[in-house]
Amino acid sequence: MRKFTSAALFAAAIIVGACSPQTFTMNVEMRSPSESGVDLSGKSASVVYVDDGKDSEFCRGFSDAFAKTLEEDYFGGQQAIGVYKVDYREGADYSCADTLKNLSVDTDGDVVFLVHPHFSQMTLSEVYPSALSSADSAYIVYAKMPFTLNMYVYDAPAGGGKVQEFKGTSIVKQPVFSPEVVDEKKLNEKVWPMLAPQGETTGERAAQKFLSTWKNEQYTMFYFDSPQAWNTGGQAAYEYKWAKAIKAWMTLLDTNDLQKRSCAEYNIAVACYMLGDYDLATKWLDQSDTDAKTVLSDGLRKRINLRKVK
Repeated sequence: MRKFTSAALFAAAIIVGACSPQTFTMNVEMRSPSESGVDLSGKSASVVYVDDGKDSEFCRGFSDAFAKTLEEDYFGGQQAIGVYKVDYREGADYSCADTLKNLSVDTDGDVVFLVHPHFSQMTLSEVYPSALSSADSAYIVYAKMPFTLNMYVYDAPAGGGKVQEFKGTSIVKQPVFSPEVVDEKKLNEKVWPMLAPQGETTGERAAQKFLSTWKNEQYTMFYFDSPQAWNTGGQAAYEYKWAKAIKAWMTLLDTNDLQKRSCAEYNIAVACYMLGDYDLATKWLDQSDTDAKTVLSDGLRKRINLRKVK
């Protein structure tokens, strides 16, 4: 999630009042599911590619770049997504839910991306003398290979055993240099090990469909003029330091004033929600409702429940 507001807005929202609660509002960009509907927030993930022994370099390059692009979005750039390969088996159904479930267990990935490309017949251009002076690169030929990329995605935490299928088509065009005019068979053997960069480019492009989208939302929290912990918690929230805010608001719970205690518990529920702990947010909101339900309770509960089912 991302936050944007201003210190002036926060200061203006803190209205020194008497005994009734005041509120301040923050604008926050909340992470939402990707264009594909897949959401990796709070989940582990793995990428598995089908290796037929010929397109290994393309698949490895694709999978590594695909995983890295997702890691930058969901895991702060840390290496968190495992990349695995399975050997191609004739007649195997890689879209089968049981296959994906087994891979989820074997790779310890809540979400599994299974990548299976299909390359069409390679076509070669004429052989041309190259502009390079090196004797090893005296000739150049262009290999063109149309392909279809099938991707099957299984999200275990989402439940239901559903497998989502995505498909795309493109063409690999790879220049091949040689010291002499070589026949098609030798060119065919030479081009496949060169395709890792082409796979990386394709993997980065394919990952865009699975990156987070962002939605601007407003969140309101409570404030009283005393004690000081109300201001400390509010300032920490403004600085996006939710753990620090929780610590400040926790000191306000030892009171017989049910309204103040409920407001502190509500604020803690918001902070837990921001930290992605929706179960704990629910528990604090339940306690807030028990003490003295606030006017903001129902709205927060709806947001929590929506996040729980994603």
